[in-house]
Amino acid sequence: MPIKLCIAPERPQDSQKVEDLMDLGFGADRLQRPAYRLRTKDQWERRLSFVALDTQGITRGAIRFWPVRLNGDLSHVLLGPLAMDPPERGKGIAKALISRGLDAARSRGWKLCFVIGAPEIYRRFGFSNAYHLGFRLPVEESTRKFQVLELEYGALSQTNSGGMLTEKGC
Repeated sequence: MPIKLCIAPERPQDSQKVEDLMDLGFGADRLQRPAYRLRTKDQWERRLSFVALDTQGITRGAIRFWPVRLNGDLSHVLLGPLAMDPPERGKGIAKALISRGLDAARSRGWKLCFVIGAPEIYRRFGFSNAYHLGFRLPVEESTRKFQVLELEYGALSQTNSGGMLTEKGC
């Protein structure tokens, strides 16, 4: 049975709970994973970061997006991490968070959204294999998990057949 929840922008006071959910979902060593080389510390796009709060105000899930460069252009985002409170998995929270984040990214003018994650989760949102479209990562990662979604119509055709994704600071 779905729980009642509210998807709300992440606030500064949510930060520690979000970090705790990320550690719980991905392990305390998550910052050593290849995807984190694309995430500049504490520079996620706060206007695209959301939490799922239950009726008691308890954080049950969270999503963040990070600005990334593609061929020098800083108009793209990397989705993730996405984390859930383990007992709440499978109740639609992830779907709600992803939908809200992608809608916000579109409305704010981001062109492409990349993700390193399970294709079976992200395909339903329109993501497709980024490697097959010519995109590359500067880190070793599963080619199956690296995916892209066009947020702005025509943005994929403007990339000239892919390119190298790098962190915001590059």
